[in-house]
Amino acid sequence: MKDILSNIVAVIWFFGVLLGTIIFGIFGLMMILGNMKVMLVSGFATSPYGYFLCFMGGIIFAITGWVPVFRKCYFKLPWLYPFGMMLMMNMFILAIAESILAEGFSVIDETRHMIAIGIVIVQLIIFRLLMCVYLDKKPMVLHKYDVLE
Repeated sequence: MKDILSNIVAVIWFFGVLLGTIIFGIFGLMMILGNMKVMLVSGFATSPYGYFLCFMGGIIFAITGWVPVFRKCYFKLPWLYPFGMMLMMNMFILAIAESILAEGFSVIDETRHMIAIGIVIVQLIIFRLLMCVYLDKKPMVLHKYDVLE
């Protein structure tokens, strides 16, 4: 009976919260890119909201990993853990790029705009390489025989 109830709670968590967070994360990435595009096209800074989106998605994915009943979602759907981690890593990288771009475009100066764009390009390349090195050393693997408690 306890196992059935925990499975029901895990299914409710997945469809009620986690699936919405995945969709929210995908659209959040597009929103950050759209915000960066607006800054590049208009030449004016907008308020960056990438950190907030990353925080909200990260909290949900962290709760899913911390609570043993919710953690069943990661074991039943093995693609979910790597997808969530990559989504949050990419969102954090873009949030940093968005804030750098917003700071660079806060003053109307063509030279400062070009420097900000250059820094964002370098930042994206370096952070993606660091992410690749990190994931090469510590692959995202759920151990099949972990105890679910």
